[in-house]
Amino acid sequence: MESIDTNRVRPARGYILIYGLSRGGTNLCAERLHGMRGVIALNETVSRLTLPGETEPHRGLAREAVAEGSLPPAKNPDGGVDYLCLNKINYSLRCHPQNWVDRIAAGDNTRVIFLVRNPFEIHRSRCDWVKRFKPQRLRWTEVEQLSRDWLEMCRAAVDLLPTGRACVMIHERTAEDRGLVVRQVRELCNDETLVDEQADIPRVCPNCGGPLDQRKRYEWDPNDWLYCAKCRTFLAGFGDYNFVRQASHEKFDRWKERSNVDDLIPSFRPWLGDAALEFFLSNNHLCEGAEKRFEQLIRSEYERHRQTPLDDILYPY
Repeated sequence: MESIDTNRVRPARGYILIYGLSRGGTNLCAERLHGMRGVIALNETVSRLTLPGETEPHRGLAREAVAEGSLPPAKNPDGGVDYLCLNKINYSLRCHPQNWVDRIAAGDNTRVIFLVRNPFEIHRSRCDWVKRFKPQRLRWTEVEQLSRDWLEMCRAAVDLLPTGRACVMIHERTAEDRGLVVRQVRELCNDETLVDEQADIPRVCPNCGGPLDQRKRYEWDPNDWLYCAKCRTFLAGFGDYNFVRQASHEKFDRWKERSNVDDLIPSFRPWLGDAALEFFLSNNHLCEGAEKRFEQLIRSEYERHRQTPLDDILYPY
């Protein structure tokens, strides 16, 4: 009889791994999964240190790591866990990436979400973030950094999508539609028991247990944030995540008004490719069925994406 290690949390159904680029919407995706019954999503710090290997998916993760790394509002793993979700699993690719991809491809208890966002919007978001919060992070403003990140994602995708245990999700389509997230994750996991309980939204202040209201936090931000009047503090999740952010403020269909698209196209075309470039310029990423079309697009360029070497990856995060 197999012994049970009480110091580890072993999910009953397995792992859901999010592979996405910085400023690509991964925190929102992870929070949406955290809102589902039986799912505990872990922050990026845990993901950086976790490499699902030959035994790790079967042994589970250290209880301390799950307790400390759970996204807020924290969930108690003692009540049983169906899935553990790791965010930005590509951080683990910085060490032995080919080994990582091979193990995930062979692991029948892992599912991978390739979260795609319009790369023009990723670039704009990175530049805005650097300007507002961390001007010393100049590499985030460079198209070369984005191109490297994008090609590495496509390289992993062409290997893992054919397994049937990976899928493409598009940030612009899921950000405003919680129901779509549930449907896509159910299909990915072949699990109709997944239910959105909106457990990702705090109901009371985690510090004092008092009620929360909503207030403006930043002058440049049209969104309200959760606020505890007693503690005089705003509530934010990992990466300064806004629990009540309204995706409608993003106006995804008007993204060209926020970017110098014509100036960027010459530097985007060589690595994005003509087909993917047209996919985003035509707003096809906003349309019904965009996920399958994008998957077909990158798989149709299998040979080009396979030329990106995995073993040479070194993430400068």
